[in-house]
Amino acid sequence: MLLEMVVQTCTICRVPREILDDIVFEATVANPLGPVSNPLLFTCQYLYNSLSIAKKDSHSLYARIFKAKFDVGAAVRRFGNRARWSSNLASQCRVYCETLRFIRHRATIYTSIHELEHHFMVAFLMMSESDGKNWVQLEHAGLARLVDDYLRNNLWRNTELNAGWPEETTINSLVLWLAWFTCTKERLAAESIQDRMNMIGMVMPYVQLAFRYPAFHAPDNHYNFPLPNEYENNYPASVVTAHGRWPLYRNQASIRNVIRHYGKEFVISAPLISQAAKLIYFSRREVDPIRIPPHLPLTREHALQQGLEFGPTQEDVNEFNAFPQAKLLPRQYWNWEDQLSEDQLELERSGGWYRSLRTGSAKWDNDWERWVRCYDPLNELEPALKGVVYTYGMMNGLWQGRLLVASEPNYMALVTTAQRPPTFPQNDPFITGRPIYMRLREHHCIDPEIAVPIGGAGDNFDDGVINGWFGPIRGHFENQGKLTWLAMDDDHEYKYETFVEGKPNSHNPETCGMCIGNREIEEEEHEEYVRAVSASIRSASEEIASSPPGSPHGQFEDDFVEAGLGREHDEHDDYVRSDCNGITDIIFTGGTEDRHGRAWDFYRYYGRVRLWDGLIALVRVRVDPNGNDDLREGRMIIRGYVIAGQNFVGTWRYWSPDGGTPLITPQVVKIPVALILAGRVFDPYTLDFHENQLITVSEDSGLIIDVRPYTERDWEEIQHRYANDGSIVDLRAQTVLPGFVDVHVHFFLHPYSETSWDDQLTKESLSERTVRAALHARRTLMAGYTAVRDLGTEGAQDADVGLRKCISGPAALIPGPRYFCVTRAIVPTGAYGPKGTVYPNKEGIDGITGAEVADGRDECRKAIRRQIGAGADQIKIYANYRFRSRAIQVSTKQGAASISTFSRDELEELISTASLYGVKVAAHATERETIRHLQRLGIHSIEHGFNILGEAAMEEDPAKLEHSMISALGLDDNDRFELAPHRHPTSMIWVPTLSVMWVLQPETFAQSPVAKAFRTALRLGYKHFACGGDTGVFPHGDNALEMKLMVRLGADWREVLQWGTLGGWKCLRSMAWEGPEGERRLSAVESGTEVADPRIVGDNEVPFGAIRKGWAADIIATSGNLTEDFEEAVSKERILFVMKGGQIFKQNGTELSWP
Repeated sequence: MLLEMVVQTCTICRVPREILDDIVFEATVANPLGPVSNPLLFTCQYLYNSLSIAKKDSHSLYARIFKAKFDVGAAVRRFGNRARWSSNLASQCRVYCETLRFIRHRATIYTSIHELEHHFMVAFLMMSESDGKNWVQLEHAGLARLVDDYLRNNLWRNTELNAGWPEETTINSLVLWLAWFTCTKERLAAESIQDRMNMIGMVMPYVQLAFRYPAFHAPDNHYNFPLPNEYENNYPASVVTAHGRWPLYRNQASIRNVIRHYGKEFVISAPLISQAAKLIYFSRREVDPIRIPPHLPLTREHALQQGLEFGPTQEDVNEFNAFPQAKLLPRQYWNWEDQLSEDQLELERSGGWYRSLRTGSAKWDNDWERWVRCYDPLNELEPALKGVVYTYGMMNGLWQGRLLVASEPNYMALVTTAQRPPTFPQNDPFITGRPIYMRLREHHCIDPEIAVPIGGAGDNFDDGVINGWFGPIRGHFENQGKLTWLAMDDDHEYKYETFVEGKPNSHNPETCGMCIGNREIEEEEHEEYVRAVSASIRSASEEIASSPPGSPHGQFEDDFVEAGLGREHDEHDDYVRSDCNGITDIIFTGGTEDRHGRAWDFYRYYGRVRLWDGLIALVRVRVDPNGNDDLREGRMIIRGYVIAGQNFVGTWRYWSPDGGTPLITPQVVKIPVALILAGRVFDPYTLDFHENQLITVSEDSGLIIDVRPYTERDWEEIQHRYANDGSIVDLRAQTVLPGFVDVHVHFFLHPYSETSWDDQLTKESLSERTVRAALHARRTLMAGYTAVRDLGTEGAQDADVGLRKCISGPAALIPGPRYFCVTRAIVPTGAYGPKGTVYPNKEGIDGITGAEVADGRDECRKAIRRQIGAGADQIKIYANYRFRSRAIQVSTKQGAASISTFSRDELEELISTASLYGVKVAAHATERETIRHLQRLGIHSIEHGFNILGEAAMEEDPAKLEHSMISALGLDDNDRFELAPHRHPTSMIWVPTLSVMWVLQPETFAQSPVAKAFRTALRLGYKHFACGGDTGVFPHGDNALEMKLMVRLGADWREVLQWGTLGGWKCLRSMAWEGPEGERRLSAVESGTEVADPRIVGDNEVPFGAIRKGWAADIIATSGNLTEDFEEAVSKERILFVMKGGQIFKQNGTELSWP
């Protein structure tokens, strides 16, 4: 019997292919993280065959999916049109998904080193091409865990075959680079001391043995390439150590890796293992700051008073500690396009390479060119096929870093012994680190000007690196934007133009030899292309006429090639030429600024860029304060590459005139700034606004390093130096404020209009309430509130302590403000809820109580100790409450009255016990007499104070109202706060919580007792306010309502800003900041002689609420006009920028993604 094929007739099979592709696309990208999952593949054989990624008809579909799940911008820049072809995108989608599966499911199981190396290479390429999506995908897959596992278990394998040293293999190199790609501030902070020291020990050989592991793509003694052919099998050596010949030439056979990427096979060299190792090493070494010797003068002024003109001060060491030398890669986000302007997005989508690209992958373009073009020094590529290995202008400006200084006997012992000593790496030969500061200027030789000749012996081996690749120098001078260089060997004056960002150079395409040559090449290529297309059309005409219909949609480029109307992939598709700028040589000059020179010695610098691979050589010569050379120290040569546009990584050595083995040691140098350009900055101390301020923030400590006006010259330098590396935040068009502070929130509550208080406590699980609290924390932060005090979990026990841990520190799990918590408020028996109707005499319902119960002195003392021991930042007590609320049905007035809860003795015990441990107490107090009593006992803040005027609230006479207010605060009639604020005995802070009254009684709010009391206090000049609205009764994120109501009641909006920032810190700060000792400590922080580093003292022990040197970088910005419309300006919709602790959480009005 003949078997006939049955045609499937299910409905989905009849859907047109275009619609089917749309369905698959939407279903696949609905969950973008992880490998592609196409559910329709498993519905029937027909769809499986039709929608398979291997099918040519499906290439356009999987190309769309690939672009939705991964980044493609870097590939287009680096591979040209090849990275746009659907067939190549589809094949790349398969490769990336296989690697994600491997990482996800084989994080602890290796089938083979070869397979592991393949997937590490794919991950490495993904990271180097990541603008955000690739990084998030690899993070989600668990790459960091896999890399860490390999490092700790396999990096030192086979050392017995390598004299005890770890191998320099491609897989080891890839793993170290991936470890750097995945290194984040949070992971560093979470790393234990033992793990950190283990990591330092594992990478130490690669860092310190420059005579064994290459630091450069080709030895630094060479400048001109390609090298002579006779070097092919016999590279020369100047020194032979126990480890082999030196200088080191990389082994071509071991570093070449042939891979297929975007449909093309090409060679990529193993990235230099020593560079990644240095970054990892320094990042761990500097977790612990340099200890400050106590004998050092506090400041430069203090040093001069002691007769010390030179040498470091404590302020200098603090400045050095403020910036990590190995700057971590910036965090990447899935929606990275949201962080770019339209102009920047247009530039990125153009597919070309530009200096002003701001994407994450663009930082790696120079490094990429080195990896794929600079592996063979014997065979130079055509200039047209080689990209940019150094982005001009990159080294211009101030650089700060650390040079490791070796113990020479220990170091030379390693040089002369091949076998690893048994004490290595326990005995680190590098005993100290030396700070280095240099301000460099960049100068360009513009074609057709002649470049300064290369120095050296002229033997193809020594190109003069000991003098920065220059010959003997007669001198050089700079004048009016020009550098004139005078060589010893000739009388020519070599002219270079000093680079200034935004200022065009003198490049003229009509006279530039490079431009003329490029035009001739392009004309020849165009003629060849026209001939090839014509021939292709003629040869393909018959095939076109007979080709079957039904070519797949979306494969137009492939169809055009088949039809002869396009061209096959060729070498010219793979590269995107950048516009010629005429630069044929780059020279650096510079020196040490005065303030850094007085601390760490004065030096001058000069050097140049090796155009073959972007290697930089700088010569450092010590000078006296007058600028005259002091040759006693000799000449230091610093060489290295700028990695990812931000870290200058390499080695340094002193010139060895006797030709002996040089002492080579590592260095890492970085741009030491994260800058905020502010149009206007509010000062809560003076209530003034300062125009055009430059705020320098330490990304490492999260503290403000400097605040000063910036000049036009500063702006020009900032534009050119930092505009492309993500270190600058431009807020010139906005008003910059300290982060807002809400001192009365309840994160574990949500509006009573949604769910009653009783039901929230008794019907919502602790898990639900905690999740809500996490959401509330985020909303609060995004509204511009960078610090809050949560005055009670209201039945959620001590969950606020756990929440605080999750949103605090450099390894925070979720975004949120600085979080001060009280765990549970303290009440006497019977005073608080929730209360059941069946057993009204029983505390709580089903074991849930809204607060902790304490009666009598002993229990009050125990409750305070218990809460402090649980981790409370402050204590909250209920001094008034509706104690008799259950009698309201029969006695309305008594049932609704807020009456005293604790006795005098109990209150005294509560406050005195907390004070004994240096913990502040906040009191829920509404009634006049209770507030007077609390004030005398030394309470730190009162919450609400609705009836602080007592019966006088019924009066309209301002004099009577003022007399009542003064009496409530324990003062005499003659005391006016604007005249004698220092006479306020305890500086008790009043938090009026106007918002909760307005929410509950909006119609009568303006005439309510608390509104009258607040206006009365304003007339008296009372200044001890803080802003807290009892947020939670109304939505979190609407915290600014409290400030708005204060202004509506007549407060000066500048003072309200003060109460909502600096006043908040004064309310929340620990007792260590109070009194004369606190003033001394704050003065020391602002002068730089003491650092309140949160890594040492903790998140809640740093000063915040003002934008000042040494304070926390809790900074927000509004696009509103505070003068014209204060309420709009402080609304969450107008808060476009939020930074807490130096970390940006909101920019350009968009919340940044959180991993």
